[in-house]
Amino acid sequence: MAEKTLKTRILLRNDSAANWEANKTTVLKKGEIGIEIDTNKMKIGDGVTAYGNLKYFGGEAALNFEVFPKNDETDVAAITAAVGDTEIHNGDTAIVKRDIANDKSSYTAYVYDGEWKAMDGNYRADNVYFDEDLIYTANIGVKTVPGSGSGTIAAAGKNVEEVLKSILAEEKNPNTTQPAASVTATNVGTFEIGTSKNISYTAKLSAGSYTYGPNTGIVAGTVTATCDGKTLTGATGTFEGVIAEATEKKVSVSIEHVAGATPKTNLGNAYEAGKIAAGTKTATSAGLKGVRYMFWGPMTSDIELNSTNVRTLAHKQA
Repeated sequence: MAEKTLKTRILLRNDSAANWEANKTTVLKKGEIGIEIDTNKMKIGDGVTAYGNLKYFGGEAALNFEVFPKNDETDVAAITAAVGDTEIHNGDTAIVKRDIANDKSSYTAYVYDGEWKAMDGNYRADNVYFDEDLIYTANIGVKTVPGSGSGTIAAAGKNVEEVLKSILAEEKNPNTTQPAASVTATNVGTFEIGTSKNISYTAKLSAGSYTYGPNTGIVAGTVTATCDGKTLTGATGTFEGVIAEATEKKVSVSIEHVAGATPKTNLGNAYEAGKIAAGTKTATSAGLKGVRYMFWGPMTSDIELNSTNVRTLAHKQA
């Protein structure tokens, strides 16, 4: 494309700030510049946003005021008087100077955030640091004065929050109570050998605990029960037709569980070493035991010696 040289003067769209404000719904074309001739501020259009909602090119520089209160005038009153009709925005600042004595003066900084607020030097305790260790000669918090008469608190390079915590609180690790399995059974005890019983069981798992919390969150997983060579699955069940014999027969259960939550120290910090690991807990019920009985007692007449007649005698003993 051939180059052409034009001799012309470019005039950008312009008006007073007041007129722009009166026509603030005007939409500048994309890349079009609008200039306030009395403030030397300008805005660049995007073809969509109304002029009143566009931001000034380059932003607005923050204003800073130097203020000297009169007599008993408050700082804010002095700032307000100094600002006068000047349009102020969030982020504008003011420095208030007051003479004290002997050529000494105080300087207080203020920032505008909807209202004038003093920059009072408040800081979070975790953002103020010590440059050297501290010496103590009296018991303080968990610190006890050694026999030498003074002790040192390692404070250099630490913030106020860290140092105060080291003085006022001694961290303790929690104790862990492991989960435990238990099982109860019915129709157990001592019976004559050969007696048949249906043994029902109920298995449970305690959740365990941590001294300083949280809850372990542990619940029973798969429960397996065995008795008399048989196996059942579930927290409850019944072994039918178990025969009482000289060897005691019990219900043994194993209960699986996942790992628990991470415990905390007395200061609320995580203590991974005390965490309950995933595993299996076991328990055994009371048993069914078979014994042989002896029967005796007076007989008033001759009777046949059989099981039924023998068992009618007045006394028996395992």
